[in-house]
Amino acid sequence: MSVFFSDDDRALIASRGLSVEAVLGQLEIFRNGPGILHLDRPAVIGDGITALTEGQAEGYASFYEAEKGLRPVKFVPASGAATRMWKALSAWRARVAAEGLHMLRRRAGEGDKEACAVLSFFENLPRFAFYGELESAAKAAGKNLAKLWEQENYGPILTLLLDRPGLGYKDIAKGLVPFHAGPAHHRTAFEEHLCEAVFYARDENGVCRLHFTVPEAQKALFEELLERIRPRCERDHGSVFSVEFSVQDRSTDTIAAAADFSPFRTRDGALLFRPAGHGALLKNLDGIRSSPIFLANIDNVVPDSAKKERALWKKALAGLLLDVKDGVHTTLSLLKKDPATLPAALRFAENRLSICPPPGLPGEKLPDFLQKALDRPIRVCGMVKNLGDPGGAPFWVRRKDGGASLEIVEQAQVRRDMEDQCRIFSSSTHFNPVDIVAWVHDARGRKYDLKRFTDPEAVFVSQKSQDGRELYALELPGLWNGSMSDWITVFVDVPMCAYNPVKSVNDLLSPSHCGQ
Repeated sequence: MSVFFSDDDRALIASRGLSVEAVLGQLEIFRNGPGILHLDRPAVIGDGITALTEGQAEGYASFYEAEKGLRPVKFVPASGAATRMWKALSAWRARVAAEGLHMLRRRAGEGDKEACAVLSFFENLPRFAFYGELESAAKAAGKNLAKLWEQENYGPILTLLLDRPGLGYKDIAKGLVPFHAGPAHHRTAFEEHLCEAVFYARDENGVCRLHFTVPEAQKALFEELLERIRPRCERDHGSVFSVEFSVQDRSTDTIAAAADFSPFRTRDGALLFRPAGHGALLKNLDGIRSSPIFLANIDNVVPDSAKKERALWKKALAGLLLDVKDGVHTTLSLLKKDPATLPAALRFAENRLSICPPPGLPGEKLPDFLQKALDRPIRVCGMVKNLGDPGGAPFWVRRKDGGASLEIVEQAQVRRDMEDQCRIFSSSTHFNPVDIVAWVHDARGRKYDLKRFTDPEAVFVSQKSQDGRELYALELPGLWNGSMSDWITVFVDVPMCAYNPVKSVNDLLSPSHCGQ
């Protein structure tokens, strides 16, 4: 199918930092479909996942703490709105207003999970850390929150919670939502990341560096929150916080496609571009000049009572990363100087890094294979036991050259029409909590161009709608999936303290978020 772009189209494409060729390439992906990922087997302990004893974890943590001259930084994608957090409340608000609580209780009694969740939310409303802010919003609106709650007048409460001029939580970034209540003040997810980072992302001069990707429209809110809490955080933790914010670059947006895979156009005839998922944040990550980098999700935080154990394992992963990095750089140096070290280099790659040459590779090509395989960014990824949550998992993936490599795979990357692939995916013993520590510099200290180590075919195509019309949307390779598919990858079994997310608002009622 030939595609014609008008002068206005070309001007719009250029204004977004894109080329016509790049847009045509994206449309071609819609037509051809994303690349096919072939799972070989799940990574398990002893076959792709390393299990550390508590003593080994403590040893690696001490190794990391003793290393001098490091400038660690914590990278937290915080661009997404908290839409999923309020999904059940948003879905039921109209029905509650129209049909009343009788209907809600009846549906909950029949086992409707969303109805049960809504009832549980209201029954526990005063326990949430944002209750005080909700009280203030009610007072500003001339309402009494306590009376509304006692009278089970839930409609106005939902309006105050989700909409403006109330708190407007249905559109706010999750990092700005108060998660944990404290004796003197509540903490947002954003503040909890600061308070946790001091345990493992602070340099020898007491500087704690963090980088958050945030929505452009709410960047000022994050900056205001930082300035409000910075004095208290620095006083309480004896640290200086160096915090950067970045937004998703418009040049990473992708064009939308119509049902026939032609460019989708809005009602006024303009091309439609959409944010390309968290894989677009690779550009933000690539802008960080320090190593090691700790990666974590904005909603995966714990109260103070659980920070010590979590920090131990964060430092253990970082220590293991430094050990692996030293081994990789030493092996590369020896391999370059003395070809006789080839057998030892191969053993190191296979036994330590799960890097194996493809079947049938001629011996004379092995040195070049190892040089390229070892000269890459490195990541050590904590993996928790799989409890059935949706998300990525660790697998051995069959490469085009016939070999296999370790990768984090999302269910959307698996062919649903291939029974053996679905079976392999469902048999995973572990889950990706996004507990990653990365080294992005080569043996000479030069930072890698991270775009060179992605799988450009590992995109996601999904169906969306705009103005009542169906469209296809394209997401770039996921940040820790296809965007890191060509990194040296080490998987480590870690305890469940590494995984404490807030996917729905009622997760904040769990003991792991109440400090119990």
